[in-house]
Amino acid sequence: MNGISIENTDDLEIKYNIEYCNKILYKKFNFHHVENICWINNGYEEHCYEYCYKCAEKELEKSTSVTKSVNRNFKKRGLDTFELPFLDGGWDGAGSDCGGQDGPVHCEECGITLDYSLSSSGVMEECWHFLKYGLEKINDEVAFELYSIFESCSYNEYNVEDWKKLGRLAKIVLEKLGEIISSNTEVIDLD
Repeated sequence: MNGISIENTDDLEIKYNIEYCNKILYKKFNFHHVENICWINNGYEEHCYEYCYKCAEKELEKSTSVTKSVNRNFKKRGLDTFELPFLDGGWDGAGSDCGGQDGPVHCEECGITLDYSLSSSGVMEECWHFLKYGLEKINDEVAFELYSIFESCSYNEYNVEDWKKLGRLAKIVLEKLGEIISSNTEVIDLD
């Protein structure tokens, strides 16, 4: 992408509003409902489903049972066997190690919110959503989505117009939370 990072943006007001907004979201809201992301690693293909730890353990048990059964049949025929699957992820920041997501991530089984980072297109898609549809109420779930948008800004690059949209969203969030903000952020027309 041919863009600029938050450290290199010339618009200090936007940078300030984004960073301040994230600090306020983290301070004011409870993110205990968010769990570390886990997946089943079977040693021969990329994981494709994300789980909370509890559901990942259940899936691992099923997957291990199936793999053991297949391996018994393969051994009888003299064929190579598969590695047993194992639980992967589960540590703080594992969602960031999975690469950027295009939207919020929830457990495949129980639906709980998982820790994630957004790709640059995911950041802009989420930003567009909140700018277009607004913010009725900021609860813990919405606060975490907003936090993920602004946190992911720190390691993605955007063009000037995208930075303005992100700055506008930060300003709206800060106003909604009753925080003092820098007042020169330009209003963006999305239509």
